[in-house]
Amino acid sequence: MKKLVLLAVMMALVMMPMMAQNVVRHGDTYMVEGQVMKKRAFADYMQAKAEAQFAAQFRSGLKVSDAGWGLFAAGLAAECGGLIMTTVGYADAVQNISEDPVPQDINPLAAGGVVCYLVGGGCVTSGIICLAVGYARMHKSADLYASSKKQAYLTPSTNGLGLALHF
Repeated sequence: MKKLVLLAVMMALVMMPMMAQNVVRHGDTYMVEGQVMKKRAFADYMQAKAEAQFAAQFRSGLKVSDAGWGLFAAGLAAECGGLIMTTVGYADAVQNISEDPVPQDINPLAAGGVVCYLVGGGCVTSGIICLAVGYARMHKSADLYASSKKQAYLTPSTNGLGLALHF
């Protein structure tokens, strides 16, 4: 009789759904109970589970990474504009060369293109730094949240004999 009760209890533990949510992060993929969630939905999920400190840190990282993507895109656009301005400025300068093979003044369009190169490079560099900081904040808060929700549970072992205890 004791063996039957023990077997029934063990089977109930195996069949019982987990009380804690299984939260996993693989790179930039956030999964809750095996379902992939977008970043904003994951922040809303943490907020709904009354984990405000983790959600606030995650949203902060999300804002910084969004700003990083904006700076990165603006930097690339500025560098493309600088390339066009420099090319047009130098082409114009080459066409306007008369008897004097060395022009005495700098073409303002080409100079503006060089300035766009510098501004674009600064924006790209700032964007990469913001992306790294933002993703680090998001990953840290998701990992802390996941580690706070881990509990032990039993599952059938892989070879079919006995039970495996997972932490």
